[in-house]
Amino acid sequence: MGTSLAAPPDTPRPASDDPALRPADYQPSGDYYNWEKTGKPERPWFHKYDQSLVMKIFLAERTDRGRDCRVHLTFAQALDVIERLDRITCGAPKIVYLVGWQYEELHTYPPLPPESQVSGFQGISPFLGYGPERECAAQRKTYRYFRDYGVDVTSEHSAGGRLEPFVGLQPMAWIYEPPGPDIPPSLYCGSPMHAEPEVGADPKNLPGLLDQFCLKAAPEIWANAWREAHGNLRPPAADWQRVLHGNDCCLPLVWKKEPTLVAFSRGGYARKVWKLPTDWTEVKTVRLANVTVEAITPVGTAEVRDGELALTLAPGQAMVITRD
Repeated sequence: MGTSLAAPPDTPRPASDDPALRPADYQPSGDYYNWEKTGKPERPWFHKYDQSLVMKIFLAERTDRGRDCRVHLTFAQALDVIERLDRITCGAPKIVYLVGWQYEELHTYPPLPPESQVSGFQGISPFLGYGPERECAAQRKTYRYFRDYGVDVTSEHSAGGRLEPFVGLQPMAWIYEPPGPDIPPSLYCGSPMHAEPEVGADPKNLPGLLDQFCLKAAPEIWANAWREAHGNLRPPAADWQRVLHGNDCCLPLVWKKEPTLVAFSRGGYARKVWKLPTDWTEVKTVRLANVTVEAITPVGTAEVRDGELALTLAPGQAMVITRD
């Protein structure tokens, strides 16, 4: 099926959700959930997947037909990678799955080559005769069972290898194929910054991820926060143009407790003027800090004039901007 993630320890559990209060013969329902009636999940997610970075770090793989294992990263090395990721993503909320080799994962349809299939059978088990709808109902029960115990379940796909996308039962898919028009990201979303191939290629320098974060992930999180605050309406074009100019950006980091911006340029520029958000109108001076995988380093201050900030950035440079 996918990956499960427990709720934070301090997440309150409604009394009606306490599995201990259920009868001994309790079984979760396998019925279809019609998300279109409310536009919301069947039960609230434990995490804001649409406003988080969901990433994978590949640790190990099976070799020699299962008789051996190749370790790419130890747990200690993975922690170092996560710390580096945290720096270049400016402390964004993140969910990091530590993964390894897997085999024949819980699909509605069997993930086997065509020559291995039983002629004419379209279900998951030709031996038991279970068709895809029965398997799909069992998957719905599994989602609900995990949710009973404080766990969200995600998966690799939202559409591939399954009879339905489980909208309202699954919050996030690693490879997200929109299962319907205008589904709110808070209901179902993908991951704007996978990180797995970049970590695998160079776990020390994480090439390309600062660019991905500034030009794709941070804008998507900003837009999703906007949609949540404005009844699922998308940000107006004028707001997009204010924070994102081609391969340059200067946008709010919405997860920060104190007002904070990140500025980045893929190609660099000698001077560019950015219109700051309306809640920065009275700001006269800002503090600047350079962002790299190694550190966030203060580099001085800059003046704000009439709500506008002029910056100079080198190619691939990112700066965090805070009020002085």
